[in-house]
Amino acid sequence: MEQTPADVRGFFVNKGITEFKIIEYNEWKGRYCFQFRYGSRDYFLKWNEKTPQYISHYESLRLEESLYHMLEGQGIVPKTIDINDPDEFFVSDYISNAMTLREKIKNLLSTDDIAEIERIVKETLIKWDKLVTIVNSDEIHKVELKKNDNNLFFVYLDSLLCSGPMGTSSSFIQRKRNAVLKRAYKLIKSKKIISKIDSVYPSGFPVIHGDFHANNVIAGNDSIYIIDLENCRFGAPEVELAYFYAQISLLLNDKKELLKCFDMFIMEKMSMLTDMGLFWRIYQIFFRVVKLNRRFY
Repeated sequence: MEQTPADVRGFFVNKGITEFKIIEYNEWKGRYCFQFRYGSRDYFLKWNEKTPQYISHYESLRLEESLYHMLEGQGIVPKTIDINDPDEFFVSDYISNAMTLREKIKNLLSTDDIAEIERIVKETLIKWDKLVTIVNSDEIHKVELKKNDNNLFFVYLDSLLCSGPMGTSSSFIQRKRNAVLKRAYKLIKSKKIISKIDSVYPSGFPVIHGDFHANNVIAGNDSIYIIDLENCRFGAPEVELAYFYAQISLLLNDKKELLKCFDMFIMEKMSMLTDMGLFWRIYQIFFRVVKLNRRFY
């Protein structure tokens, strides 16, 4: 059991908070996440160690907090809470009875509630498009972001090939991963993905979420929220949305009519996609890789 850091414990003591618990500790980031009760409500607190080893993650958390403030009132992210806390504490609403979008879709599939799946996925897509639109209208936050080239494509590809069960040292998994990677790079080369991304954004990339997937969307009782904005960065929206939609497509692989509905919705409603053909080419590559990863969940 991880111990509550002295700074966090001091914060709770000063606020008279006695009901709290650690719900996640990320040793690599030096990041603690707490649920606590203040007054009659539950809240969510993030705190990061500030030692040299963790300073980049501390700064990412500060960026995430500033982006939450910018998006407040839009219903895109959970509401941040001002309880006169020092800068190092990031406090937001705790969303009761929440599930990740992945969990929610699986739950709804078990009851065959197709109408609700359609609603929440469409709401998620609209909120992503709105989020990207808003963060690109704010020059102050753009200055805080590190410039990135089109390696976002490879960041997402690497994540799919190395996360979860794909991160195992099993020789069988390694062979599978290498085979898919070889096919993926062949597709990348034949379809000239990287040069195409460059040609679509000759003046530079817009700002995107940076880690948009089905587990970084939470479904509460009455709304959808996009979370974990600490990786917000410059990149091609086509790459990001293809990464997300490939995962949704695998979850709903046997719901062909529903997927056709989403295909049309993306083509008609996603204002941040500059090149729809590029989006679909990238989607095809990610779909194949997600399919491999998902087999081992």
